[in-house]
Formats: sequence, structure tokens, C-alpha cells
Amino acid sequence: QSFVVQTKWVNTSLPNDGTDAPEIKTKYSTLKQKRESLQKQFDALRDKHRKMLAAEKQKSAPPGAKVTVSDEELNKSLEQTDRTASDTLNNEIRDLDSEIQPIEPYAEAVSDGGRNAPVEHILLRGNLHTPGPEVQPGFVASLVGGKEEPAAVTAGPGNTTGRRTALANWIASKDNPMTARVIVNRLWQHHFGRGIVGTPSDFGKNGDKPTHPELLDWLSLRFMDEGWSLKKMHRLMVLSNTYQQSTKLNLAAAKADPLNTLLWRMNRLRLEGEALRDSILAVSGRLNPAMGGPGVFPKVSDEVLSTGSTHKWGNSTEEEGRRRTVYVFQRRSLVLPIVEAFDGADMNNTCPRRMTTTIAPQALALFNGDFSNEESHWFAVRVAKEAGDSADKQIEHAYEIALLRKPTAAQMVQAKSFLASQFQFHLHPDPRKITDRANGVKLASDADKAENPKAVADAKLAALTDFCHVLINTNEFIYLD
Repeated sequence: QSFVVQTKWVNTSLPNDGTDAPEIKTKYSTLKQKRESLQKQFDALRDKHRKMLAAEKQKSAPPGAKVTVSDEELNKSLEQTDRTASDTLNNEIRDLDSEIQPIEPYAEAVSDGGRNAPVEHILLRGNLHTPGPEVQPGFVASLVGGKEEPAAVTAGPGNTTGRRTALANWIASKDNPMTARVIVNRLWQHHFGRGIVGTPSDFGKNGDKPTHPELLDWLSLRFMDEGWSLKKMHRLMVLSNTYQQSTKLNLAAAKADPLNTLLWRMNRLRLEGEALRDSILAVSGRLNPAMGGPGVFPKVSDEVLSTGSTHKWGNSTEEEGRRRTVYVFQRRSLVLPIVEAFDGADMNNTCPRRMTTTIAPQALALFNGDFSNEESHWFAVRVAKEAGDSADKQIEHAYEIALLRKPTAAQMVQAKSFLASQFQFHLHPDPRKITDRANGVKLASDADKAENPKAVADAKLAALTDFCHVLINTNEFIYLD
């Protein structure tokens, strides 16, 4: 409390260093100019009436008295036409402000309120009106060898106490290895499915003991010695022999260590919902790689929107909606269906570790979901364009894109049989399932369809779409082996 008592929220202007994307700069400039124009119209309209009303009030005021017109008086005096125009302009300005705010060159930040921090006291029984002994800035005793002593605080340049700087320096100090231990444990959890400490937010007595305490210490020291570089630590982990192990089962090892606590094999990890969505967009060739900027709003069905506590959901272009899921706007009451189905984090609670469930809605989302069906179509379009008309080449290319390997001989035979049967299915659908026949509409005969190049091409693409849809539903696509 003593470290942060002087902290206040501020909006800090960002430097105009030219790093913003050109489209963001153009959009910001255009919106600002439009807002300034509307504001001038709004002010001119109201100023005209304010002067008229002031002149009227001046007639009945004592000589020399200063007359003012409040906004409430002005609003009452506006004629219906002008009131409508004023409200319209005000609403347009408010809408523009909501568009400008996300790309405004400001950052929410915190700052000190001055060089002199107020005196802090222990509050007896938690009551603000019963202050106890004075409290100086200090660290949790159990993390500093059991010593209770004030922190060394030096006021730096500027209007600041220097207290938060002292706290930050201690958090990222080699004298406080807890920070490094927690960070490397989180990275290990990300790559291996479980941290060296199984409770990533609890390293205390109620948490799990580390399975490899010496390894955790060594990684922490290595992390600090290499300048706290996350990139170097990621590289160290993924290039290790432990990470590069196979996921294949060893019966003897499984009997001795059924939970794989000692990592005698690599854990089989499923893609998170966000990574799965990105991967599907990547194989379809439609992933938008743009980086930075405000959050985006992918298309969400009305049925999903109706389940949230609010119906507010922004409008992004179709191209913006295909950006990586990390850029998707987060709302507590609404999660993208595919992310939610694959154990996306609950936005109402902290989530130190995601659970991995296997439930029916996951299969339904991938087989029946609008997103997976639409991207399967574009995946097929990409394969047909890049591989040509040969079924063998299409199958091989689809495997290489989705699973990063060529199909086996048996899989090639199965895939060709599947394409052939699906082609016939789409070229000659079951007449009993076509409602137009019952309505008396004359349909093209099978012979006509077979001779119609467009019907044949459409059926081939539909069959290839079904095949691509199958590939993104395979365990090999969804899991990291």
C-alpha cells in the first residue's frame, strides 16, 4: 500500500515516431477533420441562439447587469427544427468519438501524484477511522529471508516519490528469484501442458511441490543471466531433448509413472481455441497477418449475440475479422463459439491454467459450425488453384498444407475413393431431399448435369471441400504430436 498510495491514473500522449500503420494515421486524420467540422456546425448553431436569448434577457435585466444563458435554458428555447439539427449533430459527434477513441495516440498509464507521499498506517481491524502504527514501504518478509525492514527508496527526477521504481527494481532483481521462477514455470506450462510447479499461481505451502526443483532453479538463473529474455527461454525449451521427444506410449514407463510426471515422453497437447481458429484460417489461405491496432469484431451469428448480456458488438470489415484471434475484441459476456467450445478462458475469472476437456460440442463446432464449413470451402479453392485438376495432386497438396506431410499409400486410396463418392453425391443429390421437385419445378436430369461443365466443376469443388473439411477435423490437425 505504501508503494502505490501516491499512484494516479493518467492518459499519456504517445510519441509521434511514425510507427503507426499508414491506414491508422489516415483514418485518425480523416475522423478528426470530420469531427472538427461537425463541432463547428454544432457550436455555430447554438451560439446563434445563445446570443438571441441573451439579448432578450438583457432587455429585462437591470442596467449594467451581466446576463448568462445556461445550456438548459438554451435547449428549451430552441425551435423544433433547430433542436432536431442540434441533436443530430451531437449524436454524430458522439459516434465519431467512439471511433476515434480506440486509435487515439494515448495510452492509459499510472503516475505519481507528487514527490511527497502521504503517511500510511496499519488500519486496526480494517477500520479507516482507527489508524495504527505508521507503515513504511517494504517487501513481503517471507520473500526476503524473513527480514522486516523498510525498502531503500530514492526519489528520482521528476514529480515522483520513487517508490514504485523501488518496487519494480526489486520485482525484477536477482535478489528476488520468485519472479523468474514464476515466469519460467508459466513458459514451461505453455510448452509441456503442465508447469514444473503444477499450481502456477501458488508457489506456497498450499500449492504443488515442483516435480523438478533443481531444473526450475537452473532455468530461473539462466533466465536472469540472459537479461530476462523470453525469446531465449522459449528457444531453450523447444530445442531441448525433452520437448522433442515422441508422444508414443511406453508401457513400462507408463506403469512406473502413469501421469508422465517425470516427462519420459512428450505430452500430447491440443491446440487452444484461439490457435485452432488461426490454424484453420492459415490453411484456408485467408489469415490476415496484419499486426497492431485496435481490436476487431469478427462476424458472429445473431443466435450467439442473443446469448450475451449485451447486444453491442462492433462492425469490422470481413478482412479485418480474419485477423489472428489475439486481436479479437474481448467481451466478458461473449466469446467466439469455436474458442468457447475448445476451453477458452472465462473472462469473468482469472485463468492461470486452462483445462482441456473432450466434449460433444467440440465435434459439432468443427463439423457443423459456420466458420469451419466456410473456411473448408476456401481451403478447397486454394488447393484447386495451387494443385490443378489432378485428384492425386490435390490430395497430396491438401495433406501438406493441413498436416505438413504427404499421405500414406492407404490414405491416398481412401481419399480418392472419398472424392469420387462425394462428387457423385453432389452431382446427383437424392431427389427426395430436393423440395423443388415437390413444388413442380423441373430439375436438370442426371444426363444433363454430366454434360454441364459448370455442374461438374461445382460438384468437384464441393467434394474437395468435404475432403478439406475432414482434414481439419482430424486429431492430427487439432493435436500437437
